Amino acid sequence: MIKTVAHKVKSHTYLDYIAVLQISNEDDCDGLDVASVLEDVTHTVYVCKQARTLEQASQILSSESIDVCVLLEPTNGDDGFVDSVCQLAEQLGDKVPIVAVNHASPTENSAPTRCHIIFDKISYSSVNSQSLARTIFNAVRLKKCEIASLEAIKTQATFFSSLSHELRTPLNAVIGFSNRLLKKSGTSFSESDIKSLNCIHRNGKTLLNAINELLELSKARSMKINLFLEKFDVNDLMEEVINRLSVIADEHNLYLELCKIEQSITIKSDWQRLSQVLVNLVSNGIKYTEVGGVTLSASQVHDAKKGDCILFKVKDTGIGIAEQDLEAIFDEYQTVDSKINKKVDSTGLGLPLTALIVDTLDGELNVESALGEGSVFTALIPLSAAVE
Repeated sequence: MIKTVAHKVKSHTYLDYIAVLQISNEDDCDGLDVASVLEDVTHTVYVCKQARTLEQASQILSSESIDVCVLLEPTNGDDGFVDSVCQLAEQLGDKVPIVAVNHASPTENSAPTRCHIIFDKISYSSVNSQSLARTIFNAVRLKKCEIASLEAIKTQATFFSSLSHELRTPLNAVIGFSNRLLKKSGTSFSESDIKSLNCIHRNGKTLLNAINELLELSKARSMKINLFLEKFDVNDLMEEVINRLSVIADEHNLYLELCKIEQSITIKSDWQRLSQVLVNLVSNGIKYTEVGGVTLSASQVHDAKKGDCILFKVKDTGIGIAEQDLEAIFDEYQTVDSKINKKVDSTGLGLPLTALIVDTLDGELNVESALGEGSVFTALIPLSAAVE
């Protein structure tokens, strides 16, 4: 007997039940009652709770499941409304959206926009059952879609982690055995055999690198990058990167230049992750350069937002990037479309991964380039990481 099971698709846009927490002083908000306004709304059941103060709201939020907070501005235009909104948003973090009802027109630059957690705001003059319900509904729907998206990313990261293990184990065996055969090739293999072994070994390493990049990117997107902060010398880091990649540059007949900082500078960051950033940028420069080479340098600068920083610079004499492609290179699976690029094995994951790591380090990644004139990538990294 064949049993048929229907697959039910969960909708993230239709909501039949929303728990609302109204936060207001009943004596000072024109008598607006969210529950009364929403009672005529069909299709969605709105269950409303009330709190007169932020303290009462905090108690309710800690003990009950609330989908959205509706914060009413006092009719006397209390200057503390902005602080209340920001204080509530800070308390909620990114767990519960806030809808602010105030006296300003929604088109005006009113106070609640100062807090990024607020999904929407609405003025008293435009409050009715449909407008308020629509605003609340959209806020909750956006939050649920965001949660679903994050869950999907985490599931994807788990899948890639399991898959990469299954792929890397046999692939490492292929690379290892081909390397052992190459070491014995001097006496027992023909020139054609050696060429084939080199092809197996080279392509195995290329595939392994692609798998590693895919795994790292999936971890980064699911916010699983763990940082180990330590103090180290900037010159030591750059020298280690150059030493790792010098053999590859020699194989391509390219120069690899290091311009050290004159005075020793100590940075507090993640050695492994920052090294990964520089290795990715330098190896990318080598990959897309046919004549000339790559230069790695650094300098201490002061940024208005991030304070004292190290500005790492990777300059190459390669093919360059067309202006219309500059933003796309940081998108996943994107590569520069050019003649030389067709000769290069690339997943298009290196730069997106690098950008995510730099962002995790509270830094900034930028590029300047022109087609046929090479590229300059800069990574601005704070001297003392703000991500403890």
